[in-house]
Amino acid sequence: MIPIVSIIVPVFNSEKYIEKCLKSLLAQTYKDLEILVIDDGSKDNSSDVVRQLQLDDQRIKLICQENQGVSSARNKGIEMSKGQYIVFVDSDDYVESNYVETLLDLYEEERGDVAISNYVINHDVIDVQDQDVVEKFDSKTAIINMLLANKFDSCVCCKLISAELAKSNLFRKDLVIAEDLYFYYTIMQKSNKIVYINRVGYHYVQHEAGTINKLSESKIRSMSVFEEMLNDCNDKDIYEAIISKYISTCFHLLSLDNSGINCEDIKTLKSIVKKHRKTAILGKYITKKVRFACLISIFSFDLINKLLKIQRG
Repeated sequence: MIPIVSIIVPVFNSEKYIEKCLKSLLAQTYKDLEILVIDDGSKDNSSDVVRQLQLDDQRIKLICQENQGVSSARNKGIEMSKGQYIVFVDSDDYVESNYVETLLDLYEEERGDVAISNYVINHDVIDVQDQDVVEKFDSKTAIINMLLANKFDSCVCCKLISAELAKSNLFRKDLVIAEDLYFYYTIMQKSNKIVYINRVGYHYVQHEAGTINKLSESKIRSMSVFEEMLNDCNDKDIYEAIISKYISTCFHLLSLDNSGINCEDIKTLKSIVKKHRKTAILGKYITKKVRFACLISIFSFDLINKLLKIQRG
């Protein structure tokens, strides 16, 4: 029997983008799909747009729920999926026509547990001249590469996994950041072979609006997941890579708009950096940016914030 791929698309107030996203999924060269659109309590016309497209293609299935967050929406999609494989796509992004076929072929040809492809940000033109390079990783090496964003990162998209693996490792609903990282961290811990192809099939679209550039108490609370990962880790190399991602996330949060945030919460983020700074400076599995930022932080956290804001444009 031909395998079915379930594409899970969480939606929240995405009426401006969801049509382009879904049309790119309907145009896939691999046809045996179900497209599960989970409307997480949208206040706009997102569901109406989906229903209109649904009239022309019954592969689209719309599920509406009260607003519970993106992790809850993804979990709902996983639980209701009927396919053998799971792929995630965000509602404001879009994909190339061979996106699913590339991931599925890679998964089956290499007999991996996780198949990963590449992406571009916004509307960058894909260079079709690039030659496809396939790389294979064991569990440890894949986790380190993901934590250091080397080859691939923890982005929830651009990955294909078995439905069985997804259903036994749902997203944590208590996290508002790093929920994708923790999801794939646990997935890869249980995997023997992860395969990656540098072919680009996904367009990740960034928007200025929204709460992404604002610090919140919930984001700060979510940082505790890194301490959990460190406490459960018994591999020195992975431990260092977790430190690298942990501190990188701290610096990112410190650079956000912190109006209305208790100064003690800001001190907490800085104390995390100070606590793990020695490992970040001397460790082997640390990114150059994190090592450099930690060195600067000895003298000035404010200077790092200015550099990060300049980098973001």
